[in-house]
Amino acid sequence: MQAKVPKQCMQVGQINVSIAPAKLSRPYGMQIMYTSDSNAVRNIYVCADTGEVCCHQLILVRLHTFVNLIRTSASNIDFLKHCNL
Repeated sequence: MQAKVPKQCMQVGQINVSIAPAKLSRPYGMQIMYTSDSNAVRNIYVCADTGEVCCHQLILVRLHTFVNLIRTSASNIDFLKHCNL
């Protein structure tokens, strides 16, 4: 059996996730968008078994983006000291 190589590696900070049941005609569908190495916007559509899984994935990506924004913002240094980020 030959090991499979990933087609694309993505960092969490480079992706955006939205809940998109209408695009997949399934109640628990998500759209993952990212920019590839050639600067083209790519979309991956994923179906989950429950709405809870969709919500958790959406929250994790958005939380990661928010924390990175706070960490890189020089004007929020005092906020960071209180949050232990």
